[in-house]
Amino acid sequence: MEESLRWMPTGILGVPHAVIRDDEYRGYRIPKDSSIVLNICVITTYTFGAGRRICQGLHVADDFLFLSIARLMWAFNFDRAIDPQTGKEIVV
Repeated sequence: MEESLRWMPTGILGVPHAVIRDDEYRGYRIPKDSSIVLNICVITTYTFGAGRRICQGLHVADDFLFLSIARLMWAFNFDRAIDPQTGKEIVV
């Protein structure tokens, strides 16, 4: 259920950004005119954020998703698809 909340980008890297002046970040020196590319997969790991800026609707969304999946399972029977030509189950 938690995995359904993660946004999966089509690419793994973001748009390159240019450094306009010399900088230092956590002990690493970043020279002027360098290109910085962020790993988007890391950014999207926490669906609702964290810390001071965590989403206030975290529990509402989590409960809503749980109830939605529970209602689908209550109302429908889920089976694997059958290949019409061979008559065997299609395993994904």
